[in-house]
Amino acid sequence: RNSRWIVIVAIELTKVYLRLVLLYRGGGAILAHRQIPSRTVETPPNKGTDEDNINIPRGTRPILLDILRTLSRLKEEMRANDISRSTTPDLNIIIGEILWVIRPLVYLYLLYKNGLSSWWPWIVSFFIEFTSLRCLQNKKLNRLESKEIQHRTLMLALYLLRSPFYETVTNSSPITNTLEISKRNIPHLASILGILSVILHVYRTRYFYLAGSK
Repeated sequence: RNSRWIVIVAIELTKVYLRLVLLYRGGGAILAHRQIPSRTVETPPNKGTDEDNINIPRGTRPILLDILRTLSRLKEEMRANDISRSTTPDLNIIIGEILWVIRPLVYLYLLYKNGLSSWWPWIVSFFIEFTSLRCLQNKKLNRLESKEIQHRTLMLALYLLRSPFYETVTNSSPITNTLEISKRNIPHLASILGILSVILHVYRTRYFYLAGSK
């Protein structure tokens, strides 16, 4: 058990260190996942026969094709400009990002100290993550930063699957009884719920050992 915790803490410490380095080098900007820009491949000139190299008047080209190419180029330019424009960091953004970075370590520490059955890791971790998101509200964000904040907000739903909330509320008797009744009345629902229960078991026993960090 101790060796497993050492490995997990080492992984999370590495993540925290690297993210703090990125936060420092980025001047406190939001740590958004940046996509690899697409590479524009230039079409080589046509080296066919003289008949193939005859200049065709522009007016005879398909107008729709020219319009689509122009719109595609403008879209790529707008996307590139939007990605390059990062939100100007302020104190709230820096605090919010630091809280988001250290949250997995705090969760792991409380989990190791108090155990899975304790509510303290769940409450403190949720509070830190919620406070981090509050620090980033009402900011003018670019497209990548907005997607990152939306993703972090959706990740809050995973707290429904964390112990002890899952055992106490999510997997409580009323919900379980309702699912059992539905399985008897709705065809094929039992098979679907069986698959989901396997996925849920793997998620809860594997994913949350890494504190739910990305």
